[in-house]
Amino acid sequence: MSMRTIVSLGVVLVSMAALVGCDSGSTGSADDDDDKPKASAENKSDDDGPRKKLEIEWPKDNKFTVKGNAKQYGDCTVYKGTYQVTIHGFPKGTKWSAGDKKGTTQSGSLAILKLKDVQPELGKLKIDDLLKVTVDPKLTLELQPPGFEAEIKLPPGRVLGLNDILKKVENGPVLFGEESEEAKQGLAILSLEGLRPKVFGKATLLEETDAVAVSHLLDEVKGTKVCKGYTDNAGKPMPDIELQLKETEVVIYDRRTGDEIAKKVFPPNNECPQFTFQRKDERKKDSSKPTRKIEAWLRTQAKR
Repeated sequence: MSMRTIVSLGVVLVSMAALVGCDSGSTGSADDDDDKPKASAENKSDDDGPRKKLEIEWPKDNKFTVKGNAKQYGDCTVYKGTYQVTIHGFPKGTKWSAGDKKGTTQSGSLAILKLKDVQPELGKLKIDDLLKVTVDPKLTLELQPPGFEAEIKLPPGRVLGLNDILKKVENGPVLFGEESEEAKQGLAILSLEGLRPKVFGKATLLEETDAVAVSHLLDEVKGTKVCKGYTDNAGKPMPDIELQLKETEVVIYDRRTGDEIAKKVFPPNNECPQFTFQRKDERKKDSSKPTRKIEAWLRTQAKR
């Protein structure tokens, strides 16, 4: 019997504020050291009064900080087709502007500034590079905490949440800029299965894909299977897992119209996972999608 591994998660608390775009929940605050530059309410001055320049540093390609105050910082990324900057530790009432967008923060801990819709530009991305690609917003962010100001040339942002954009095809067209919804002669299908996106058919750029394959595990449990022989990451034997056998439905949608092109339901994959993450006292796990069988079917549906 082959050795299998369970990584015990225990209780995991993950902050998702920067990913889901909510403007609350962070406890980050401005640094209290008087020797460090800071933009807090006590530095408040009239809008017409002089402002001190904040020096900006870049510890990472997509992260800036106020020099001398690491608790005031910003993260730059592209999420679900929008270039955004998440700023932390700047006081409530901080004014900001970039391009044709401007506003005032409503929180003194965290604020998400949605600066530019870059979805039209995503169509020019190479499919082979989708996991590591960045988009340059060509913007400068002006921040004005009370009594201070800074001009920040924004860097290219890594593209996150692209799968979420493409899965919107279930509800209608997913277009990149001024695209025609007219049917194409070929049929290049983009698959979101596996570790990276794959295309079946003739397409190099995202805008050249004609269809998107979306898969879901169905709710009904068709059977169970006991998977044995697991150890934790320290080598200690772990209890058996009851695999919940579920079917997978795959639908191919026309990307430019949102119309359904084809659908197929695959039987449950009864292979026991070689590696899995389990929480404490969790003994059941859904079966995995039959990726290889799905891809084999998609090859038969693609047209050049």
